[in-house]
Amino acid sequence: MPTALELAKLLFNAYNEHGLHPWKTFDGRDVPRWDELNDAVRGKWIAAAIAADRWLMNEARKQLSCDGTCAYRCARDGSPV
Repeated sequence: MPTALELAKLLFNAYNEHGLHPWKTFDGRDVPRWDELNDAVRGKWIAAAIAADRWLMNEARKQLSCDGTCAYRCARDGSPV
């Protein structure tokens, strides 16, 4: 399972690779790469990744009728499966 940081990088890259003008801002400037972002911007992407991960876990739990002991939940929080 990816960490929040790894997921944030994945989402950031996917967002910027999409569209008519990949890696360009709305006004045509180059988008900085992940390592060039400041901590505040990286933190926002990490917060978005965490929110997406939580939502996906909750949806998976609902669909599987998970009671908190399913393998997905345990694998995500580091508990033995």
